[in-house]
Amino acid sequence: MCGIFRPPKPQPATRLESSAIPAPAARSKSNCSLRSSRRSHSGYSESRCEGRSRLPISPPRRVHKAAKPLGPNILHGHGAKGGAYARIAGSIPGLSGVRVARIYTPHGGSMHYDPRSLRHRVYFAVERMLERLTDAFIFVSRYEADAYAAKVHPPRQLAEIVLNGLRPEEFDLIAPQSNARDFLYVGMLRDLKGPDVFIRALAMLRESSPDILAHIYGAGDDADRYHALVAELGLGRAIAFHDPVPAKEAFATGRVLVIPSRAESMPYIVLEAAAAGMPMIATAVGGIPEVFGDQSARLVPPGDVAVLTAAMAAARSDAGKLTQDAADLRQAVRSVHTVAAMAEAVERVYRRAIGSRR
Repeated sequence: MCGIFRPPKPQPATRLESSAIPAPAARSKSNCSLRSSRRSHSGYSESRCEGRSRLPISPPRRVHKAAKPLGPNILHGHGAKGGAYARIAGSIPGLSGVRVARIYTPHGGSMHYDPRSLRHRVYFAVERMLERLTDAFIFVSRYEADAYAAKVHPPRQLAEIVLNGLRPEEFDLIAPQSNARDFLYVGMLRDLKGPDVFIRALAMLRESSPDILAHIYGAGDDADRYHALVAELGLGRAIAFHDPVPAKEAFATGRVLVIPSRAESMPYIVLEAAAAGMPMIATAVGGIPEVFGDQSARLVPPGDVAVLTAAMAAARSDAGKLTQDAADLRQAVRSVHTVAAMAEAVERVYRRAIGSRR
């Protein structure tokens, strides 16, 4: 994803939805679209480009073509592809009447590559080359900043950590439904997220507590394998699978959210659950300890079925403690992870980056 920012003209705030990309038939190769909207909290106009393409050159040119009528002074790319598109497009002459500041926010997916793999070596070689086209980095967690420094190298340009923010309504408490199940998994159905660990822990827990039930919400290429694992372990009546739904809708159907990830960057689901006062059991990976703060000692190691089983058993035997932990975590997150604070911090980086390009 890449965003394009420019100071708005002095006129009432409006929302614009426009496409500067050719018809859908032409999208089959790069599938990139551009939207523009004004946001009153920062005073900037923003356009975002989301691209999924195997072509290395065409998407940045399409971003450049779509952005040019807007006359931006900032292009902000998120993730490996969005970051490449924004930085290359922002380096092509003639985008606007000023030198465009190119901002990059790396995200965790590409940081999880095996350092011994060819993909890892190619990806980080490209990252090192693209750094010369970068005016500022914005990381969403200390973990991502440290991972980038270790796997690529410490940024030579302006680099800041800006925590993800939540809207005020996201702090509305969610109460469990009367028929809520004991445990809940919400996320992609892939081994990196650990649904298999959750399923096996539930099977162990049911050996002593056969009445325990759970929901799994999510989709992914490995879904059939997890369905097969549930059947193999005789959990067909204990675990209900569902397609993805909005997080708060899922939260209401369970009493404890389990996040058994083997690796993460800064999972938004953790912030959403904390804001909603949802009791949680999570692994000590990626940026999760940063969210839990003083409570990080109760996080469990990734991939350890026995330890996760014990944590789930403790949550069931002492629900009051986990509920109080959730209330305390909600207040801690509310004091730090706000949209207003995030917008102000991002704008400060933008202004410094623009100044460095003059």
